[in-house]
Amino acid sequence: MEENNQPGLGFIKFLLVVIAIGIGYLCFAQFQGTQSFDSTPKILIIDVLRDTVSEDSLSDSTQVSNALEDGGMIQIKIDNDWLEDTFGYGYGYYGAADSDGYHYTLGAVMNYVASQGWTFVQAPSSGLSTTYYFEK
Repeated sequence: MEENNQPGLGFIKFLLVVIAIGIGYLCFAQFQGTQSFDSTPKILIIDVLRDTVSEDSLSDSTQVSNALEDGGMIQIKIDNDWLEDTFGYGYGYYGAADSDGYHYTLGAVMNYVASQGWTFVQAPSSGLSTTYYFEK
């Protein structure tokens, strides 16, 4: 009986198994990466409505907190009492107060939103719009 002893045949089989395992691992890692990583930024739009707008048109505190977390649109008015009720106490600390304790309300709102992890993208440029854009 003739014996077929080829040196290195076992080593080649071992390398093929290692390569197959490596390719399988890379495919699995790629699949896992696409499942857990979303590169699409979240968008937050803040629309500042006129003072004469009805309360029904404005966002409520639940919508504001959800939008600050997940993105979406918030419709606000520049009124300190309304903003404090809706955004919660303390948003005013994000504005630069003068010697009497007054601050620019819109600036405080924008800084408060930025403190929640949002990056300012665009402000109204034409004067025809009062919409501010943020992304996360």
